[in-house]
Amino acid sequence: MAATITYAGAANGQNGTPNPVRSGVESLELHIVKFVPDSSYAAGGEAYTTPSEIAGKKLAFISVLTVMGTDVDGNVLYDWNGSTTAPKITATVPSTGAEASGDLSNDVVWLLCGYSN
Repeated sequence: MAATITYAGAANGQNGTPNPVRSGVESLELHIVKFVPDSSYAAGGEAYTTPSEIAGKKLAFISVLTVMGTDVDGNVLYDWNGSTTAPKITATVPSTGAEASGDLSNDVVWLLCGYSN
């Protein structure tokens, strides 16, 4: 199994059309993506794949906006592994620093993703 990834729309612009955000010489499009971990969390993180609605663009960053579900009380902390070529969403237990394990599929992790052309 794998995480469920759903495109939720552009984070800027109107009618789902992103307006570029300029950062130095690079122009980025911001997109909101819904990420639901698998029922058996994979060691090292759940793979993130670009939704088909924005395929062909280059991933620049992922930022976790919020988490809804079982672990909203801080029992699990979600983060991006920092890779743009093999991106993963990781889950750790803050109280121990250990990687989370087991069924995390009741959580919905909302991501802000930056893409360039």
